[in-house]
Amino acid sequence: MLSVFNIHAILRRKNMKKFALSAAAFAAHSILLAAGAHVVQTSGEGDSRPEDYVPPVIGNGSICTSIDNLGKQIQRKYVTYFPEVVWAGRRTSLPGTSLITMGHFDDEISVDGAPLGRPLKWRQSLNTTEAFTECEAEYETATVKTVAFVPYGYDMLVVKKTVLPKSKSAKSAEIKFSYKFTDKDTDNPPYRTIMRAPKYEKIPNSASLFYTSFGHKTYNGEIAAISSAPAKVSADKVSVELDSVFDLSKGAAESAYFITYADDFGGANAKNASAELKKRVLEKGFGGIFADHKESWKKFWGSEFAALPDKPMQDAYQTGLYHLRTMCTKWSFPVALFGHGAGWSGRFFGFDEMFAQSGAVSSGKFDLSVRTPNFRKAILPIAMRRVQHYSDNAEKKFGARYAWETLEDGAEGAPNPAGFWIDHVFHMANIANSCWKHYLYTGDKKFLEETGYPVIRECAAFYYSHMLYEDAGGRTIFGRCTDIERLGPAVLNAFMSSCGAIYNFEIASRAAAALGVDADYAKKLSDAAKRLRESLPRNSEMYLPFDGCKEKSFVSITGLYPYTIFDKTEKLQVAALYDFMKNISKAGNMYPVGNGTCSWYAGILSSALANIQDCDGPAAMLAATARNTGRFGETWEINEPGIRHTPWFMTAAGSYVHAVNQMLVNPRENGDVDIAVAAPKEWNDYSFELPSYGGAKVRAKIENGKFASLEYAAGKSDGQKRALVVPQRLVPENKISKEWERDGDFFRIPVEGGFSL
Repeated sequence: MLSVFNIHAILRRKNMKKFALSAAAFAAHSILLAAGAHVVQTSGEGDSRPEDYVPPVIGNGSICTSIDNLGKQIQRKYVTYFPEVVWAGRRTSLPGTSLITMGHFDDEISVDGAPLGRPLKWRQSLNTTEAFTECEAEYETATVKTVAFVPYGYDMLVVKKTVLPKSKSAKSAEIKFSYKFTDKDTDNPPYRTIMRAPKYEKIPNSASLFYTSFGHKTYNGEIAAISSAPAKVSADKVSVELDSVFDLSKGAAESAYFITYADDFGGANAKNASAELKKRVLEKGFGGIFADHKESWKKFWGSEFAALPDKPMQDAYQTGLYHLRTMCTKWSFPVALFGHGAGWSGRFFGFDEMFAQSGAVSSGKFDLSVRTPNFRKAILPIAMRRVQHYSDNAEKKFGARYAWETLEDGAEGAPNPAGFWIDHVFHMANIANSCWKHYLYTGDKKFLEETGYPVIRECAAFYYSHMLYEDAGGRTIFGRCTDIERLGPAVLNAFMSSCGAIYNFEIASRAAAALGVDADYAKKLSDAAKRLRESLPRNSEMYLPFDGCKEKSFVSITGLYPYTIFDKTEKLQVAALYDFMKNISKAGNMYPVGNGTCSWYAGILSSALANIQDCDGPAAMLAATARNTGRFGETWEINEPGIRHTPWFMTAAGSYVHAVNQMLVNPRENGDVDIAVAAPKEWNDYSFELPSYGGAKVRAKIENGKFASLEYAAGKSDGQKRALVVPQRLVPENKISKEWERDGDFFRIPVEGGFSL
């Protein structure tokens, strides 16, 4: 966590080299392999683990799991979650709606009949480029290597075990690999699940478990376990054991294990799906499946990148992007994908998913970023039904109010009894924001017409019909709601919720204009936005969280981000930003605990600072945050000694990735594109390729504090006039053109079609 002392000290520093890594921090640092892979690792002695160790997550947005430091899934709770498999969308019934555990694996290994016993030391790495974890555990008689990954695009878990005996005289090794479809370390199947008789497959060395889970839906499924090595197979209703004995005179003991998952959720044919997965295992084997997996991840990464001079920041950025892909489901971005209620059980918060989506869209991962608006469009009728008058579902009337903790079918998944958080309404603005940002980056008008605008329009209609009031003085104000939770319930004219509504009204108006529709409605929304701006809570010096508020809160800066209704010329907003920075120790966490700043807030603040072209604050915030991520560069909700909440918190990962991208390429709706404007002056060598609005791409390389190259490629159908805004200090003297406009410390460079420095 960032302490207030650290932040102020960082902001005063001009030499970023003063961030020295301790030996412990270096041990968890990244390794860049010859092939360019990004690998983060940690290690330990015996059974011990670092205090802040949690197992790395592997997944593909459908199957998600984690592997512990010994290459197993021993059922131990790590802060909030267990190493277990979950499958997106498969839930228990209300009121819990937790993701159903799909089980876990374990192994027993012996050499010459003697169990390995207690480990001497271990090392675990996470390769975020190719999406696998590798564990190496050393015992008295052997070293066990484990490679585990969830194949890209397939409902499968793959684990390979290699046993390397220390003695050349060792004759045999035995691996007993077991998969248990049980609740944690009990012998019971998951909650409200009945098992049928196991089936020994025609496929050699395998068996299947069949089940019916009675949850939010009814799920009939099959879990198959397959060994690549000859194995004695045994099974009961809840577990499969694959027992293999190896002759060490022929080489190391090695076997791959494939766990496949198939069910009838969403009308799927479980039998056919299972057969296809087993066929893939038989035809491809470990090598083929692993190769295809790596190639798919290579395509995911594409050409976009950010190469930073600060290695912990690079770790947090790379792991953050990996994190987004690993947990982004076919519906949208959940807060996390864990079982047993951890991480809000993979439910979809319209507020949170925007931060994850912003990280994806600003990184050019449009296949991910489009999922949020597609999901929200698919369940728009349900959100409209929530507020319509009986059967009156007219457009632009009552609007849409989405569930606070949305399930895959659009239902409310919040645990019952609910609390005052159910009275949030700012998530409609974030949902609209996600739709608008995907359009801005892609320039896809068909998407805007068919998907984005209907969602944006109805979110705006909700605010207009439900949340606008006139006070005794004739001002238009925002009605009572729960704004950020630290401020309590029933807040009148809350700043953040008001800014969200203003932004929603304004982007709905701009979207309507872009499509040439709803001119009268657009004007009505624009007029409402103007009236709300006039009544935003403030004093003579700055904007306030609400009228008369004495508490400090990050909400008072949200007119800069995520709702970009202001820029650096709005003095009250800028003053509120720097005032919060000065008082950050009082309100830097999601909850009233600790003395630090959570990584989510750090990302929000960094993006706000970038939007006022501050070149000191963003990197300082993000660098300090990076040094307080987890052992694999993962962001937490709160990670402070003695106060640890929600590891692998995707909201923070998206916020962090977006903030880094904004430092480097920050497109504005007026056509300006800030290039490295918010990057610190002390950075001398870095490079990036990132998207910009209208389908554009920016590629730059800075060497010795100057642009070695800068290229801008406009989108194919981008009709807006664009100008690059670049710091004068980065431009070599012999590259400066007299035609460029000087604007303070920057050059404004008009671009049409493309530009190359």
